[in-house]
Amino acid sequence: MLRRALIWVLVGRRLGTNMARITRKQVTVFLSVIGVGMVAFAGTLLETALNVTFPTLMTTFGVPLRAIQWVTTGYLLTSSWMMMLTAPLERRVAVRRLFGWGAGLFLASLVGCAVAPTFGVLLIGRLACGVATGICIPLLFLVIETTCPPAQLGFFMAGGTVITALAPTFGPIYGGLVLQTGNWRCVFWLLIPIVILGMILAFPWLSQRIQQGCTPFDWWSFVLAMLLCGLGLLLANNLFRLKWFVGSSCGCGLVIILGWQWARHHRLFIDNQLFRVTHFSREFSLFFAVQMVNVALGGFVLPNYLQLSAGQSAFTVGLLLLPGLLCRVSLMPLAGRYYDRHKPAPVKEGLVIFASTLVLLAGCIYWREPRGIIAAVYCCYNAGLALVLGNLMTHAYQLVPVEMGPDVNAVLNTAQQYSGAVGIAAVSSWLTGAAHCAGQYGNVVGIMAIVGLLIWANWTRLVSRK
Repeated sequence: MLRRALIWVLVGRRLGTNMARITRKQVTVFLSVIGVGMVAFAGTLLETALNVTFPTLMTTFGVPLRAIQWVTTGYLLTSSWMMMLTAPLERRVAVRRLFGWGAGLFLASLVGCAVAPTFGVLLIGRLACGVATGICIPLLFLVIETTCPPAQLGFFMAGGTVITALAPTFGPIYGGLVLQTGNWRCVFWLLIPIVILGMILAFPWLSQRIQQGCTPFDWWSFVLAMLLCGLGLLLANNLFRLKWFVGSSCGCGLVIILGWQWARHHRLFIDNQLFRVTHFSREFSLFFAVQMVNVALGGFVLPNYLQLSAGQSAFTVGLLLLPGLLCRVSLMPLAGRYYDRHKPAPVKEGLVIFASTLVLLAGCIYWREPRGIIAAVYCCYNAGLALVLGNLMTHAYQLVPVEMGPDVNAVLNTAQQYSGAVGIAAVSSWLTGAAHCAGQYGNVVGIMAIVGLLIWANWTRLVSRK
């Protein structure tokens, strides 16, 4: 009776005559994916929802922009750490237990952030959110890969991709709407029922089996990778403070030397040979730079410019950014099909649009053009980004042997999170202490445009050598 009731609710009355064809396994797979997907959706939604609350948080806690940006930067850092660790965890811990750890920690962190009396408590809660999200996002794709029937794998993988792509898209709208109608703490309170429902749907059906025959995990290399990420972020956050900049630069150099020496004689937690594959290192660097500019622009510069300099409300900012983000999400499947037929030309074309629209955005901000023009240029920017991001990842996958696929997945997912943290830290370091005028934001986007042109030039040179 329970199975029939679930099917009645999920697939509708019109399919009632075909209920006998739907097996218990299909229902449990569907519930598992939906449940884990709800928790992953809530985690990625918070990634951008808080960006429009920065001015409010600065006033509430009385801290500068340099400190407030750690609410997002710290989240991205800890989630990138966990994404590096998730692959070996999945080989050693049952999926059900791992999901329980991630979802339970996420639920506790939401409550902690919602009742945070000080900025320090809020920051600790956000770091815990990053750890939980770093577990749940890779777990979503693991559940899809290991439980879905082969004939429906493409459908469910597309659904998982849409979940992780749409949540950041609606984050600014969600955060702005909550601020417009209530308190910033409601950003966290309203997600708690979603997480609880996701746990109820998924937890009973997830596997309790543990993979056998896993290789020993090299904890020393993982610790070095964590140190390098942390010091790199500290470096980006102190670009204009000489003592901190020199100290963090020396620390990064020391960790790199230690890691290189260790890699010569040991097997790392990521395959040592990955970055020796022809052209992979350069493509990884280009992907890192594109994502760094993308997250810093859409997740920090534009929301803060429109609120602090242009005087727009948080909800209006969300509405202005939404068309561009929807444009990117809707064009990505078409961009992938275009790449399959004409590779690698779409990446080059996308980078041309990416760099040229950054130049236009810098001009629009510097000369205080109307917000409608900025929104239109941002749409064009996202159209170019749709041609670049997914296709650049696909091209990187195609460079390496199939057996290195899990390592490539871990490296690119970590880079996707960590690059955003570096970008936000560097931009906030530039803007801290400066007047929130259009000229300052225009200068920042101008530097991003120069980076975009360098990325395009390097990609063109890389492709011409093949």
